[in-house]
Amino acid sequence: MAIKKPQVLSSPSTPVQVPADIPGMAAAQMFNEMKSEVSPEAAPLWNFVLEHARAIALAVVLVIVAILAAAGWRWHAQNVAQEARAELGRICAKAEPAARYAALQEFAARAPEEISRAVDLELASTAVALERWNDAAQAYGRIVEEEGDGELSPLAVTALLNRVDLLLRQNMAQDAVSELEAFLPRVPAAVKSLCLSQIGMAAELAGDKARAISAYEEFIKSLPPADSAQAGFYKARIAALK
Repeated sequence: MAIKKPQVLSSPSTPVQVPADIPGMAAAQMFNEMKSEVSPEAAPLWNFVLEHARAIALAVVLVIVAILAAAGWRWHAQNVAQEARAELGRICAKAEPAARYAALQEFAARAPEEISRAVDLELASTAVALERWNDAAQAYGRIVEEEGDGELSPLAVTALLNRVDLLLRQNMAQDAVSELEAFLPRVPAAVKSLCLSQIGMAAELAGDKARAISAYEEFIKSLPPADSAQAGFYKARIAALK
């Protein structure tokens, strides 16, 4: 009995072609879905973002880099200031005023701005200990000048009054009057009466009786009514000057 050859029931099926760019198709599908969700009002903005996507991404990266750079710089500046404060402390520990003053002068030339006032305060106090009145007055003057144009801080007021005292020690009474008058509008109200009395005293030493009298009169007006003792003392000073 002859064996029959099997009959082909159907033609072979064509293999399914799998797209090579499946990730790209997924991205395109996602893009189409996102685009379909964009309202007509937001379409111009959406198109702008798409057209400038690379530039926007670059700008974001630059902003991040700038933020990181600024943070790094602040960290570096803080470390430098901390090291400078430690060095200033070692200098201030020197027992000999002359050696301390020389070290402070050398350090002041390279000290960071954050501690410039502290350096000037140490220079001033050490110069006073050495009776270098002019050097101390200059150091106090730098502290006042750093205040800018606003109201003087308590530290600046103290530096100003110390500078005035040092000018008087050098027989520079008129300079003391001029400086006090220049800064009087910027002095806090709580210490304005003290500055007026200092102007009067400095004007007396400078031989300017008229200015001394007017300063003392302003001082008396600034006193509370109950403070009759001080008012009486300065009224007597005014009478003696007339």
